[in-house]
Amino acid sequence: SSCIILARARARRGGVGAVCTQGGRSLAAACVPRSRGLEDLTERRRPVSAGRGMPRAVAAALVWWCTLALGRGSGEGDAAVNLLISTDAAFAFDLEGADADQNSGSQVFRDAAVLPPFSCMAEGGALPVEPEQISIRRLRLMHRAAAAAESAGAGGLLDGLRPFAGPWASADKDEEAGSEERSQLGMRITNARIRATMVEDDDHNLPVLHAALEQPLPEGTTLEVLQEDSSVPAELAILYDCWRSGRAKIQLKFTVVTVSADNATSTQEVCLKWVKVCAVGPSGWGHLKISEGQDPVLQDGVLQEDWSTEMNGEGTHDTVTRFTLSSDGIERLRVPTVTSSSKLLRVDIRGSFYSEASDDTFEVSTDPLVISVLYTCESDGVADVTLELQRAVLSDEHRPDTFLIKWRKRCGAATYKHLDVVLKRDDNRTKTQVVFAGVVLPGFGRPCRPGKLQPFGAAAAGAAGGGQLVPVGTGAGDSAGECETGGAAFQLSVTDMKTTLELRVSREGMGEPPSFQPLPDLAYDRRMLSVKVIQQPRAARDKYGSSASSSQGLNQTMIIRYVCFRDGVSTILLTLHILAHKSIDIAWKKQCLEPKSKVGRALTAPQAVLIVLLSASVLACGACVLFFCCASSRCSPSESSPWSGGGDGRRQKRRGYDEVEMTSNGRGPRPDPIGSEWKDDERQEIVFHGAA
Repeated sequence: SSCIILARARARRGGVGAVCTQGGRSLAAACVPRSRGLEDLTERRRPVSAGRGMPRAVAAALVWWCTLALGRGSGEGDAAVNLLISTDAAFAFDLEGADADQNSGSQVFRDAAVLPPFSCMAEGGALPVEPEQISIRRLRLMHRAAAAAESAGAGGLLDGLRPFAGPWASADKDEEAGSEERSQLGMRITNARIRATMVEDDDHNLPVLHAALEQPLPEGTTLEVLQEDSSVPAELAILYDCWRSGRAKIQLKFTVVTVSADNATSTQEVCLKWVKVCAVGPSGWGHLKISEGQDPVLQDGVLQEDWSTEMNGEGTHDTVTRFTLSSDGIERLRVPTVTSSSKLLRVDIRGSFYSEASDDTFEVSTDPLVISVLYTCESDGVADVTLELQRAVLSDEHRPDTFLIKWRKRCGAATYKHLDVVLKRDDNRTKTQVVFAGVVLPGFGRPCRPGKLQPFGAAAAGAAGGGQLVPVGTGAGDSAGECETGGAAFQLSVTDMKTTLELRVSREGMGEPPSFQPLPDLAYDRRMLSVKVIQQPRAARDKYGSSASSSQGLNQTMIIRYVCFRDGVSTILLTLHILAHKSIDIAWKKQCLEPKSKVGRALTAPQAVLIVLLSASVLACGACVLFFCCASSRCSPSESSPWSGGGDGRRQKRRGYDEVEMTSNGRGPRPDPIGSEWKDDERQEIVFHGAA
C-alpha cells in the first residue's frame, strides 16, 4: 500500500502515474490490482524522486520494499509492457475530432497502455474513425526488447530513491544488465473477441455490419508475437461486412500472455475501440477504379458512358480484354465471374487472385491488379459478355453487393485500328478522309443491295455523324456483314479520270504494320466503264527499310484510273484486304459520258482502200496496153521478108534505084546489091534462079 499511497500523492502533486520501473516491469503494475485502473497509473512514465525532507532510512526502506515487490510480482497486469500495436500508415485511422495526443492514427498501443483515442475506458470522447473504403483492418503486433522498454520509461521510483538510500541500495551495472537479459519474455496473444454495435439506435431490422477476425483466436489458441526486429510481424486482421450504410462501434479485446525465462507467466487484458463507416450501393463502389488500357471504365461508382457506348456498339474484336483495378483503400472482393450470352463464344477469366485467393476472395488496394477476360470463338457472330464483381461477405445469409460490367464481343476477323484512308480527286486535288482508325466513315460504306434485312442498332462510326450502318443477314439480298443505306454519297465528276488513295498508318501501328494481301478487289458497272488499279499497295513493308524508324515509311499510295464507255453513274466498290484482319469496303460514285467521234480531213479506212484499188487497176491497164502495142510493131510484114529464110531483109533506096540486099542469115561478109533500077510508078519483078 505504501507504493499506492506514494503514487497517488505524487499524482496529486502533478506527477505521473508510473512510480518505478525495473527490467521493463512497472512497479505500479506490480503492486496495484488491475481493478484499480492500470491505464490511469501507466499512461505516462516519469521518474519519481523522494521529497527534499525525506529521511534516508525511509527512502532505503521504500527501495527495499519495492525491490521485494518487484521480485515477487503478482503475475497479472504487467504482461503487455513490451507490446507495440500499430497499423499501416498508408491506411491509418481518421482521428479528426478525437484526442490524438500527437498520434498520427497508426499507433494504437505502447508502453503497456492503449493510446487515449482507442481506449475502451474513454467515455464520451470522440473515437477514431475507420473510413468506408477500408474492408479489412490489420493490426501489427511487435515485442520490444526489455532494455528498449526500460529506456523508454526513463528511470523510475528506485532511481529517484537510491541517492537517498545510500550505497547499499545501488545496483551494479553489470548485474543489472544480466538481470535484464534473464528477464526477456516470450509473448503470445489469445482469447481475442470482437463485437460490432450501432452508434445510434434506429428502427432498421438489419445490422450496419458484421465484423470478424480473419484468424479466430478463441481461448486455448495463441498467436506468437515476434521481436521488434522481425521481418514479418504478427498481425490481427479484422474483416468488415457492411450490410447497409451507416456507422457502427467496433470493440476488440484480447489477452496478452508473457512467459519469462523461469517459466513464470503473466497476463494483461487489452481493449481497443473505434468507429467503422459503411457505404453500400453505388456509393460503396466509389473508391474502386477500373480501366481498360487508358480508357476509364468505372469511376466514382459510375460506369463511364464513353467506354460503355463504344463497347456495346462496335464491341471488341480482341482475343482478350484486360481490366486494371485499384482502390483508395483496401477492398475485399470475391473472385469475379464472367458469362457469355451465346454458345458461339466461350469466356474465361485470369488474374493474380488465382494464387492469392484461398477462400475465393482477394484484395484490391493502391497497387493495381489486372483481370483478363479470355475469348474462344466457336463461330462467327456477336455475343454479349458480362463481368460480375461482388463484395466479400462473412455469412451466406448476407446477399453481397454486386456491380455488373457488360460489353459486346464480335467473333471473326478483327478491325485494323491503325489505318486511315484519304481520297484525293484528280480534277481539283481536294482530299477527303474516307476511313478513320480502321472504320469507314458515313457516306463511304458499302451500299446495301435489295432484299436485305431490316437495319437495327447504331453505326460503329456513328460518333462521326452521317449514315447508319446496319447488320445484314445471309439471305439472297446481301451477304453477312455491314452495309450503308442510301448508297454512296461521294461522287466523282466527269473530268475525274484518276483517283489517288493515300493509306496512312498511325504511330501506334508501327509495332503491327498492315500487310495488304491479297490484292484489292474492285466492283463496278462494266457496261458503263472500265476501272483499273495502276499502282497497287505493297503486300508488306520492307523489313530493313527506312519505315522501321518512322510511321511515314508505312504510308502507301494507290492509284485508280477510269475509262468511260457510255453515259451514266456507276458505284465503285473497293475492298482492301489486310492479312489477319477484317477487310475494309470503300464505296463512291463515278459519273461518265459516252465518248463522241470527231470528223476531220483524214481519209477513212474504206476510202483509202478504194483509192488504192483504183490506182492499181489503172496502172495494170496501162501496162497491158503498152505491152500489146510494142509486140504488134515488132511483128509487122513490111519489115520482114517471108523468103528470107528467117534472115534479115531490108529495102533500101540508093541513087534512084532500089537495092535488094541478100544475106545468109545475117552472117558473113556483106554482099553487094544486085538488080536493076526502076521507077516508083513502075512495077517490076525479080526472079531468082537457084542451082538445081
